[in-house]
Amino acid sequence: MQHMTKYTSPHWRRNPTPVAWAAALLMSGVAPAVMAADVCTTASTTISATQVGTDNCSLETNGDSVTTTSTGNITSTVVGSNGVNVTATGVTITNAGTLKSTAGFRGGIALTNVASVSSLNNQAGAMIEGSGGTSYGISNEGTITTLTNAGSISGTRRGIHNYGTITTLTNMGAISGGSGIWNVGTITTLNNRQVGLKYEGSAPVTYNIYIVNTTTFGTLELVNNTAWDFSTINYGIATGSAVTASTTYQDVIIKSGGSTFNNTTDKTGTFVSGGLTYSWTLHYDGAAWDLAVGNGVVAPTVTYASATTALANTPAGGAAAVLDANTNINALFTGISTTQQYSDAASQSLPLLTGGSTAAAQTILFGMNQTVQSRIAATSGLSSGDEFSNQNFWIKPFGSYAKQGDLGGVSGFKATTGGVALGVDGSISPQWRVGGAFATAHSKVDGNSAAAPQTLNVDAYQFIGYGTYSLDERTAVSVQMDIGQNNNTASRDIPLASRVAQASYTSQTVHAGVRGSRAYAMNPQTTVVPSIRADYTWIKDSSYTETGAGLLNLAVDGRSTDALVLGADVAVDHKLSTRTSLVASAGLGYDTINKRSSITAAFAGAPGAAFTTNGMAQNPWLAQVGAGVVYKDGRGFEVTGRYDAEQREQFLNQTLSTKLLWAF
Repeated sequence: MQHMTKYTSPHWRRNPTPVAWAAALLMSGVAPAVMAADVCTTASTTISATQVGTDNCSLETNGDSVTTTSTGNITSTVVGSNGVNVTATGVTITNAGTLKSTAGFRGGIALTNVASVSSLNNQAGAMIEGSGGTSYGISNEGTITTLTNAGSISGTRRGIHNYGTITTLTNMGAISGGSGIWNVGTITTLNNRQVGLKYEGSAPVTYNIYIVNTTTFGTLELVNNTAWDFSTINYGIATGSAVTASTTYQDVIIKSGGSTFNNTTDKTGTFVSGGLTYSWTLHYDGAAWDLAVGNGVVAPTVTYASATTALANTPAGGAAAVLDANTNINALFTGISTTQQYSDAASQSLPLLTGGSTAAAQTILFGMNQTVQSRIAATSGLSSGDEFSNQNFWIKPFGSYAKQGDLGGVSGFKATTGGVALGVDGSISPQWRVGGAFATAHSKVDGNSAAAPQTLNVDAYQFIGYGTYSLDERTAVSVQMDIGQNNNTASRDIPLASRVAQASYTSQTVHAGVRGSRAYAMNPQTTVVPSIRADYTWIKDSSYTETGAGLLNLAVDGRSTDALVLGADVAVDHKLSTRTSLVASAGLGYDTINKRSSITAAFAGAPGAAFTTNGMAQNPWLAQVGAGVVYKDGRGFEVTGRYDAEQREQFLNQTLSTKLLWAF
């Protein structure tokens, strides 16, 4: 008997004795890995061990892959050792020979709880076996992403002993021994062709039956008091099956050994094969489950246009027509087949926020404009909580959260904005008071669509001029003029094509407003100020071309949008003391333009086929409310805390602000 000592080869940790070299010959195409073999007696194609101990006459991989040839066999007879013991992550195992443990309480392949195998492929004619004492074909405490069995997996106690996670288990061969599969971990998908596969423990998330013909198809037997809640499991026919129309496949799931079926309502679905769509029903007959397959009907050809029409995805209609006409672009959406997937792919191809980026920009403008509204009221001399002195400096941090719900088939957005405004103002005549301000804000806008995730980041800068002309001690006219620029960076996720499109562009913004107001003293503490107003906003986006998505990049035309809102408001100022006041306001406006947004773009893969995407059709009515507290220290310092909100159809924008003012 020959005992091998340590060897520092990158492939094997043993002396290069003839036995070790024989072990190396078992591996075909092995990526750099660390293997261990001990107490080996022969140099044949089978590694065997006869000495009882705690070391392994097996392969222990903490590297990349294990591959056996059709004549390669790895056998462990040492108590406490496995055929292949996996302790690493990202390992691939391909077996065309035999991986075997004849020692008790071990497996042909074993994964520790920190190990992961991306692919385990047991090929046709190959064997993974645990044949001694209480052993398993595969013992898994780690993670196996894909386990494909076309050969045999067997153990004296169980074929597969799963404590860990198996994402997809496809059984086209045989799994046997005891309860076949014993699962107390997670099996996400089980595809089964084997007749009479025994199963014990927790159900897979999805179970698919593989059908070869009318007499050969996968059947499953629940054993040893296994209880399945059939309402929580997904069922189907495995891809590649050859179904026969109007056929019932008997006893596809049965039970024994005290096992139970719970919630046995019929399950239904469809299966597409050879251009035909077959409806199926999984029915419990009181003893077992039968699979009844109906007549096949010609499966309708799904196109992007038909999918968007069927699902009323009207915003994506233009993009869908271009995708259907350009195979080089639509070929990027691999693996899609359903109407929903085609519709989602068209949605993922649309410009940023389905053309709603200008609505998001208007939301940001509202928050910035609100920062100066109370100051304009102050310079009019009509707000007792904001009395005007000759010269003032003020600063106003603000934050807002806006949510636009989905409307008319168009996905909305959520916008979080934070910024600050600062300004100075003073009197230039007994009637005129004027001021200037600068505001800057950052906003993060996320689209609502889970199918087409999109994000817009905006850095906004605005210069504001304002003034008030007093007609008399109670009546005033106020004006405001703003000009600014938004710097935008955007990303569009295209999950169905595994791409992300990115872009940057600028927007120019203009706002002009005029307001007439008159104050009414209800009593010495309370003043009510009704007013009428007109506000005009104009936003112009520059053209831009995306990067990062190849043929799906969009070249987006520049565009502009505007709004003219006529409204009426009422403000109330109530003095709690000489230093503290409560203020509140409410108003209603009507957008006389109320133009539906639209945007024109073309794919990089079809530059001559421009399409137009229409955004939301909004209700023209909007409402505003606000409330706050003003405190003055009597020495020229003032602080105001305020809440403001704007509401429109399926839209709410809420702003919190704090203004600090110093008179000088």
